[in-house]
Amino acid sequence: MRSVHRLLVVVLALIFAFAHSGAALEPVRAASQDTSAVSPSSNETQAPPPSSQEPTPSQKPSAPEPTDQAGHVSSGKQNKDENVDEDEDEDEDKEEEEDEDEDEKQKVELKKERKKEQKHLKKLEKVEENYRKGLEKALEKVKGTPAEPIIQRLNDATLEELQNLLALLKGESGANPAANEQNPAGQPEDERTNLENALKALDDDTLDAVLTQSALVKLAERSVKEQAEVLKEIVEVYEKLGKRKAALAAQEERLRRDPKDREAYEKLGRLLKTSGAAQGIRVYVNGELLAFDVAPKVENGRTLAPIRAIAEALGLTVTWNERTREVTLANGEKTITLQIGNPTARIDGQAVALDAPPTVERGRTLVPLRFVSEALGAGVDWVPEGQVVAVTTP
Repeated sequence: MRSVHRLLVVVLALIFAFAHSGAALEPVRAASQDTSAVSPSSNETQAPPPSSQEPTPSQKPSAPEPTDQAGHVSSGKQNKDENVDEDEDEDEDKEEEEDEDEDEKQKVELKKERKKEQKHLKKLEKVEENYRKGLEKALEKVKGTPAEPIIQRLNDATLEELQNLLALLKGESGANPAANEQNPAGQPEDERTNLENALKALDDDTLDAVLTQSALVKLAERSVKEQAEVLKEIVEVYEKLGKRKAALAAQEERLRRDPKDREAYEKLGRLLKTSGAAQGIRVYVNGELLAFDVAPKVENGRTLAPIRAIAEALGLTVTWNERTREVTLANGEKTITLQIGNPTARIDGQAVALDAPPTVERGRTLVPLRFVSEALGAGVDWVPEGQVVAVTTP
């Protein structure tokens, strides 16, 4: 009995001990599992605790992105876009400046065209006025003579009829103007004789007004080349009729319309020698004869001419320095400075040797015509026969 009692006591003790040890092991197992989840294995190096040292670049926090005044993020792409916009604005500004320059050029060209047109209209008015005056004088002189209807006919003729009459007067074959009251048969020889007698009855000035100016009025709407060709024929007719003064006037009209025709200047030189015109050097700028109060002269083979008339013809401004005795010529693109008696000139500040230095003649400054003209890009031609200087601008 006693032994059974001991056995029960031992069994109960064992049961109690086992139950107590299982409850104690659960928290230990849970703790062990938690530790393995956060701790490195025995083979890994444990990370050191945080310190006050500066973090490595990879650990540095990224810099905050730039923002604009409104607090919006401003990315690098936005900066690039802004630069592109600035470039586009600059391009637009350049385009606007170029457009303004182009507009300014167009205004200048338009102003030149208007000035040219006004000049042309003034010439036409002068031509028509000369023609009317000449016609009145001519009709007054031939009134009541066989020449009167012929002069009137020249006035009424169309350009084609006038050209036929010129061809007839020159003796060209096939020229036979239409029959008229004075010549019903329309025979060329009779027609030519009547025309020649009528024109010979007129003095040179009146003849110039009746025929030359009449032709120019009829040619007003034609090209300058056509005008020059008709004037060339008129000059030939005048020479045949012995009207040398009228021929000279017609030749000068021709040069005004075609100032770069070298042959026309040579013809002018021959007419000057035979027409009885005043001798001396004649200077033509773009076909216009310059008028001088002091005659040009030749020194060392170079023509010296008064600067004022040249400056006006070439569109130059003239400045005179009394202290240094220098004359300065300018056209907005080039500046030429010449000193009286000095064989060296200056073009835009650069020294250039002269064949003949400027001089003073009766209170007028004379400068080398060829040097000044060529320095400004103009062409200069010398025609010995008739002593003609032809200056033509580009």
